[in-house]
Amino acid sequence: MKTLNTTVVSVAFSLVLSTAVNAETVNLIIKHKNTPATKYSKSSASEKAMQHSIASLPLKVQKSTNKVVNDSKYSLITIEADSQEQAIQMLKSTGQYESVELDIVVHTPKPIAKPSFKIKSNSDDGLPNDVYYDDQKPYLGPLGKGHNYTGEYLTGHNFEGVWRNADTSVKTIRVGVADGDFTHHPDIIYSDEGLDVREQDNDPFQTDEVINERHCGSHGNGVSSVISAIRDNTFGLAGTAVNTEVVPARVLDCGSGGAIFADAIRWFAGDSLGEGMQDISEPVDVINLSLGVKYPGGCTQYVQDSIDYATERGIPVIVSAGNDNVDVKEHLPSGCDGVIIAGATNWQNNRADFSNYGNEIAVSSHGTGVVAYSTQKFEGDEQVYMYSGTSFSAPMVAAAVATAIGQAGPLSIEEIKFLLAATSDNYNENSTCILEEKVCGAGGLNAKAFVDAAVKLKSGELNYIQSAFAGTEKCVSDIVHDFLSSEVQSCRLFEVAFNSLAQDKPNITYSLYRVEQGGELNMDNSSLETVIDNTHSPSLLREFDQSELANYDYGMRTCINGDCQPITPINVNMEDAPQCDS
Repeated sequence: MKTLNTTVVSVAFSLVLSTAVNAETVNLIIKHKNTPATKYSKSSASEKAMQHSIASLPLKVQKSTNKVVNDSKYSLITIEADSQEQAIQMLKSTGQYESVELDIVVHTPKPIAKPSFKIKSNSDDGLPNDVYYDDQKPYLGPLGKGHNYTGEYLTGHNFEGVWRNADTSVKTIRVGVADGDFTHHPDIIYSDEGLDVREQDNDPFQTDEVINERHCGSHGNGVSSVISAIRDNTFGLAGTAVNTEVVPARVLDCGSGGAIFADAIRWFAGDSLGEGMQDISEPVDVINLSLGVKYPGGCTQYVQDSIDYATERGIPVIVSAGNDNVDVKEHLPSGCDGVIIAGATNWQNNRADFSNYGNEIAVSSHGTGVVAYSTQKFEGDEQVYMYSGTSFSAPMVAAAVATAIGQAGPLSIEEIKFLLAATSDNYNENSTCILEEKVCGAGGLNAKAFVDAAVKLKSGELNYIQSAFAGTEKCVSDIVHDFLSSEVQSCRLFEVAFNSLAQDKPNITYSLYRVEQGGELNMDNSSLETVIDNTHSPSLLREFDQSELANYDYGMRTCINGDCQPITPINVNMEDAPQCDS
């Protein structure tokens, strides 16, 4: 249990003093070049080379920590210089470094004032009986209209539908949450392991008293409770994920901290950090980053390398879009490559006025008045707040992803991105997400459709070509045949489902290709034929001669905002197809 905050560094020394009279302290991250490629090791040749490089700098170095990230060598240094610009330029001019970047300070918002709740247990229709669930129901139930303290609302992500159908016997899925100010809480399911990058040990928890005295608010507890608060226990609030625990990593202090959050990403993915921090027992399944800062260019090399370390190992990194009302490309870490970005909508299904925007957002979820915990107790009362921010949209998406992995099995990051976007609920026609140019993503998160689609994808039932009358009585096709033109026989009418649970999306297209049986289904094959090109319809009817379907292999390709995936095979089902008259 933590009560004090200290900073430990692996190397600390002073060198040649700056000549500046009023020198300022500058925190930098430098990427070395021309050093041996080795795995992370406290005594490696690469670390010695980095120390030698730092020792030769004509600056006063107050602190230095050396790290290896994805075989790239970094030093995090604190120096004195006339200005940030002077320090960066001086280091670049040495020619020893591939990049020199400021150690950007990221942050999280504190909770707004504690609201008054309508406290009531629920028991109807199998809903959770947690005492605050009435305040959560509008956005955790199906998309729909209603009235609450805000007036009329239009929101909902249908986690209720997930809970009703989920298999609760599946293995526990682990979500790594890199955040700050965690405390032990009786209603949050935390793993029995964690990390504190700030104090370089494996105890991420502080005491309620310390956090309350400093008026920090426990952002880490808030984010974690959205994911893994114990549901249906007649207490507190309901978490969204099924069979999921949070692995906490403390990277912020009172809502603020530097690029060391990137170290937690690698630790979650199985990397060794050394310096008193034990390795994780096994990598997490999902990573949630509800932190960030407005930053030109959107990402630093140090953070990108750490994200790459996780995504190359198949771990999806869910990040909040950010709360600065700018394009996500100008925000860290939402401007990094490979992340899955969650934007925020408000009670009216509009873009929350603080939410960042952009084509890179996968989906949005409710981000205003989200019920979540802070510290366990304050003056004898449970600390339940209504938070606003994309910080609380991201854990809903992370919870949906974790639940889908638990119910369906492993999913690739590209599969997750596609299914999130394709199954999302379209915004209503009056939503600012449609009327304005500040893009909110493909739609609003539909947790049930997403999880169901993941299960169907793994069972081979999500995409297919089959008779339009599959599963119907023969008389149905006979009746339809009487109303079809003589040129369209019912035996030739087939359904092409690219995603049987998706909605039409203007930014998602589908294409169908074929090759003669045994041929390669890839865009480089000159024999590849295009059957359907760039349709926005995830399911449609088309004429096929049954011999065509029998003699060819078919494949589909999806594109989101013009970013296209490789062709994947699509199942052709000839069962229940009406026979054509010879």
